[in-house]
Amino acid sequence: MGLEGSLLCRSNLSDREPQTMKPCRGPDDHPTRPVQPMPAGACDTHCHVFGPYDRFPLSPTRSFTPPEIPFERLRGLHDFLGIERSVLVQASCHGSDNGAMLDAIARSGGRYRGVAIVAPDTTDAELAALHAGGIRGVRFNFVAHLGGAPDMGFFWKTLERIAPLGWHVQIHLDAVDIPKHADLFAKIAIPFVIDHMGRVKASDGVDHPVFRQLVDLLATNPRAWVKVSGSERVSSAGLPFHDATPFKPDPTQPPEWNRGAYLVQGVGHCGACHTPRNALGAEQGGAAFLSGAMIDGWEAPALTGLSKAPVPWTADALYGYLRHGHSPQHGSASGPMAPV
Repeated sequence: MGLEGSLLCRSNLSDREPQTMKPCRGPDDHPTRPVQPMPAGACDTHCHVFGPYDRFPLSPTRSFTPPEIPFERLRGLHDFLGIERSVLVQASCHGSDNGAMLDAIARSGGRYRGVAIVAPDTTDAELAALHAGGIRGVRFNFVAHLGGAPDMGFFWKTLERIAPLGWHVQIHLDAVDIPKHADLFAKIAIPFVIDHMGRVKASDGVDHPVFRQLVDLLATNPRAWVKVSGSERVSSAGLPFHDATPFKPDPTQPPEWNRGAYLVQGVGHCGACHTPRNALGAEQGGAAFLSGAMIDGWEAPALTGLSKAPVPWTADALYGYLRHGHSPQHGSASGPMAPV
């Protein structure tokens, strides 16, 4: 779910031409709890707050308009999911007015920290106030749909100024731009975090050159981090975004087998419901895989040879069921399967 005292900093977008303020889709109004309870200290590493707009207005030069999602709703979601801590990230639609985020951090009882957007004229006193308010990093957008790369003089100067504070820099960029910024990554002297897994499309696979470069960056640069977030941004399949989980075909199996395995293990992730769990809540393997389970009070039947279905599944029936949620021989999806 993307939910992006009061120090109000000036917007670093004020010198840009006004952009189209397209509406932004809101979060899921009906979230579900994880099958496996969150561990103690679980942290949401990337979320936003928006508004309330009568107190924290949006930037007039924003490129999108999200629905109002204030602190109360974000905290309620975290409590519902069992998430104890969070890193709030300043949303670009608020510009460098970090007031909504600082207000949420102050009201969180120590649960939240933040990553800010700053302006060229942000003073040292304002940086100190941001630090006191729970900010521990700055974010720079390089993505084209949010205005492209920042002024690089301002970028490097900001990194110099935040280094004594022990902050990191968070870099939001498009996957296609990762190769051309190799020199930039090598020159950064403080910890840096690449947002949303570098926005490398899941459909490109784990062997795509850009993804491999991202992996190599982590292996060779001790200051480099990649934020495992934004699966909805890299997914090509949509909810529930299981194609963001890597799947590699088995070269010893025929194409039809690999297609079915991809649907069951990847985009469909049937094991989440149809595989029993061990004491720690993890899906069991071996003969138990897809052998049937109970989920939220519903029976998820076996999808293996243990199936009790009077009519055996065919490939076409399974693909049709996964695509449309209905099979003439096996009925319609219900319970937890319905939204999938």
